[in-house]
Amino acid sequence: MAGIPQSAPPEVFRLSPHRVWVWVAWVTFGLSLLGFYLNLAVFDGRHYMYTSDALYLVTYLDEWFRGLDVRYYYFSAASFLFPDTLILFGLRLLTANIHLQIVAHSALQVTLFTAALYLIARRVFPGNVVFQGLPLLGMSALLLAMRASGGLLGDTTAGEAFSPLILNVHHGGMMLTGVWSIWLLIVILQGGTGKRTPLKLGLASLVLFLINGFTIQSDFLYLAGFALPMLAVLIVLYVLRRIRRRPLLLVSTALIGGLAFGILTIRTSAIFSHLSVRRVDPQSWIGFQSKIAEIFAHFPLIPILGGAYLGLGGVALLLALRPSRRDELGITHDTAGLLTLMILTASAAAITLAGVLSWNLETRYYAFALLVVIAVGWPFLLGRFQTLVHFGAKRPVWIGIGALIILLYGANDWTRLSALGAYNDYYPEDVRCLDENTARLGLEGGMAEYWYVKHNRMLSRRGLKFAPVQDDLLPHLWISNPYWYDQRFDFVILKEDGLTHQITAEAVRRRFGEPAGTFTCPDWQRRGTATIWYYNRPTDTPVWDYLPTHPALAAILKGAKRMVFTGDQMLLMWGKRTPEGYLSVDPSDPAGVFMTGPFAYLPAGRYQFEIRYHASATDAGGYAIAPFHHNLIIAGDLPMNSTQVAGTFGLDQALSMEVPIYYQGKGTLTIKEIVIERLPSE
Repeated sequence: MAGIPQSAPPEVFRLSPHRVWVWVAWVTFGLSLLGFYLNLAVFDGRHYMYTSDALYLVTYLDEWFRGLDVRYYYFSAASFLFPDTLILFGLRLLTANIHLQIVAHSALQVTLFTAALYLIARRVFPGNVVFQGLPLLGMSALLLAMRASGGLLGDTTAGEAFSPLILNVHHGGMMLTGVWSIWLLIVILQGGTGKRTPLKLGLASLVLFLINGFTIQSDFLYLAGFALPMLAVLIVLYVLRRIRRRPLLLVSTALIGGLAFGILTIRTSAIFSHLSVRRVDPQSWIGFQSKIAEIFAHFPLIPILGGAYLGLGGVALLLALRPSRRDELGITHDTAGLLTLMILTASAAAITLAGVLSWNLETRYYAFALLVVIAVGWPFLLGRFQTLVHFGAKRPVWIGIGALIILLYGANDWTRLSALGAYNDYYPEDVRCLDENTARLGLEGGMAEYWYVKHNRMLSRRGLKFAPVQDDLLPHLWISNPYWYDQRFDFVILKEDGLTHQITAEAVRRRFGEPAGTFTCPDWQRRGTATIWYYNRPTDTPVWDYLPTHPALAAILKGAKRMVFTGDQMLLMWGKRTPEGYLSVDPSDPAGVFMTGPFAYLPAGRYQFEIRYHASATDAGGYAIAPFHHNLIIAGDLPMNSTQVAGTFGLDQALSMEVPIYYQGKGTLTIKEIVIERLPSE
């Protein structure tokens, strides 16, 4: 069959005119990508640098590096291995100049990403310089389309959805890890590890996907999801090679393995919460149809890309059913490239489906999978029919010219990069305002909403201390250190925009009374002004001591044997808090996990728990007990004919725990309190 050479010898590097043009294309792509993301930093440097969950991971490393206690951080410890986090932490050690941090980090990530794509192209298209350059045209076209559209990929900026490098999206670090894993997978499939045996293939894939899962999800359940499907695929590949059967079963196995791979590598916390806490109510097809319609309406590029890569997968499947004789005898370069495309296609489909089923509209979680499959897939399929395609004698020249056109089209990005000089001495007006006013009033620490805390902690030149709180001024224990709360807090930044985690004047007044005074500062999030209430009177001691003595934190810091948690110590996603301090939801609220927490650091041992509640419907809801970001410990129903459930569980190691409560959407469900007590050692 005509196509890419079936078993090409290792490629020898020769500097030919054709190769020069392809190198021009690769360099052009890298420069275009770098300009695109540096321009995003110019457009909104604060969002670019200081609004990511990953920034707290950098803080974790900062505090660990300075010898502070980081045992109680509320995220799995392995999370700091995000590539973005490690790189940014290293740059912070080398320089405090944010301008240099932006440029160095972006350049490094662009180089790593471009190098990975180049190595993938060389593996999938061995010996064919022309087809090694084609993925760039696909990637560059998508890059320009997103640059022009700005928002077609939905709820995030165009850069976030595509970027392997954006600092404010730690998912970008996952993408970078993933694209290098694709290259390693191709190397394994092509026998790049030497003599192929089931043991070598299995161990290689196991190590590859354990590393990938560890850096991305930091969860042993997810690690198994990375390793096991690919281990099964590679073993079946070996068996089929030995018995010389037609690869129908091979391709089917690749599809099944890819689906499992995709489902278990998405951010599946929402799915696991629904499935493990309570059976998903089969509310029929109507809800699913409405979700599909919503995605089509708000994210028009997603179904277009989805149809494109599913089409690629279908054509690849048809081609795989009629292989050449040499394809039947072993895993050649051609077969390896085809199988890689199949696995990626199935994985991308599963990831997208998982995003839909989890009601997760954040397209940055799965858009990248679509882009890589298309960029690598279309030239691969074109290569299968290259005898039917005629670019003429100057084919590589046309690739280079196309790349230059793309570079010129994006040249406007580079004309504005001088604005990055503003970050040489970066001191935003809102942070300056806070520093000046708190110094004038003698204030020491502030309570603020999650997103405000991160950049203020990192940019304040007074070294102001901030602690994240949520609505009703409860500790917001998410990617944070409980020890941040163990200090005096004497001002509160209000947030009354109607969105999540509000801090309203009414809530502050109810909790602390009238302030000693107020002042305003610019609000970078809402492009307006933020109001700050402060409490610096001698009679305000209860305000200063509120967080350091909060029972939700005292249980963690003091290791209490018996912990009683009420509504004031739990995170309410929706619903309401009753005057008695209970949490309540009814059919006016959506189904799902409506309450999380309490968060408690529990040493190894045996525990008993009680959940006291009221349910007005037979199928009102359920509960779970789970280590934070780990697999489920125990789960059950909250039946209508009872007012409490109880049980025991054991921990082999100390873990941060949470108790999410799931609401089925029927009747009223009220949670009164949760009790966790350590049992005596036997």
